[in-house]
Amino acid sequence: MDAIRTLLAQNALIVSRMNAIESLVVSGKFNIGTIADPGPDGGGFGGGLIGGGIFGGGLGPIADPSPVDLGKLSKVQLETRLADIEYSRKKLDTLEEMFKGALKKL
Repeated sequence: MDAIRTLLAQNALIVSRMNAIESLVVSGKFNIGTIADPGPDGGGFGGGLIGGGIFGGGLGPIADPSPVDLGKLSKVQLETRLADIEYSRKKLDTLEEMFKGALKKL
């Protein structure tokens, strides 16, 4: 049970930090610029993050993560991921309604 409590506490901490970052971005106090999905070679950074990249080397190219092997996850990990998906879905639904409301006002 302690592992579950720890995992839930860590998840709650991550969610609160993400919400804080989102509120900064939405308020305009923190401008992160254009967000784009990098190409498979991490393009646009002079060879990705290697060598003359934005950090000066050693981190390797940015790539999409490999598929998750669900058979290796425990029941708690699966339930946590499902809870994260549900949270993200509710958040996206709220954002969608906000944008639809803004469009109706135009």
